Amino acid sequence: MSSVGVVFAKEVRDLWRRPGVIVTMLVPFALLTAMAVLSLYAADHTAGGTHGAPHPHLPAMLKGATPREIAQFMVLGQFILVWLLIPISVSAQLAAHAVVGEKEEGTLEPLLATPISTGALLLGKTLASGLPGIALVWLSWLVTWLAGRPLTTPRVLMATVFSSEWLFTLALMVPGLTLLTVMLLVAVSARVNDVRTASQIGGLLVLPVVMAFVVMVSRGVALGNGVVLMASASIWVLALILLVIAIRVFQRESILVRWKQAR
Repeated sequence: MSSVGVVFAKEVRDLWRRPGVIVTMLVPFALLTAMAVLSLYAADHTAGGTHGAPHPHLPAMLKGATPREIAQFMVLGQFILVWLLIPISVSAQLAAHAVVGEKEEGTLEPLLATPISTGALLLGKTLASGLPGIALVWLSWLVTWLAGRPLTTPRVLMATVFSSEWLFTLALMVPGLTLLTVMLLVAVSARVNDVRTASQIGGLLVLPVVMAFVVMVSRGVALGNGVVLMASASIWVLALILLVIAIRVFQRESILVRWKQAR
């Protein structure tokens, strides 16, 4: 674990020396959080209809809700899926720079030549690449809750940001999706020589999330505990499989020889 801590500390120091990466990391967080808060404000000013209008997907706690509450619940309820873009985009950027970026800068070769085990090396890089994305999702949740308190009613917040579906997603799906993204990038980075290529391949994970969001919005489907738990379990299984693959394809001696030849 001391080796993991050394690698993690090194990755954090390297991150602070890359302001461009930090900006890229903060942009999706700022935009998506602002969109969630603004959606509450917009729904408050555009809600119409009859008081207490029934809706098939309203939770029990919103029985007899006003048109304003229904509108705010519907627009805010979809943002838990949108926020999944944050750990994907952030982790993809950080993981690409943690491996391919170091290769381009010539700083990875000395690290690969150290006696640190491959498992400790990948674990340290995984933590450094994944934890910022997870932290930013939870920060988005916290900001949305605090900013949403004066904009909506407590029961709308309880039905959205404090619902079991949201909390399960934040606690289970977000870490699993982050690990999946990082492991994919580690496996890809062992074979490519360009940060942009690695980031673009990792960005393909955005497509399933976008498709799920479009389907849910177009069909008016709401997330349920069963869907969240099944999806989280599938993501974690796939992420652990990719972890094994990443450790196998990350052959240090072969990578050193190939990268020296490529340069």
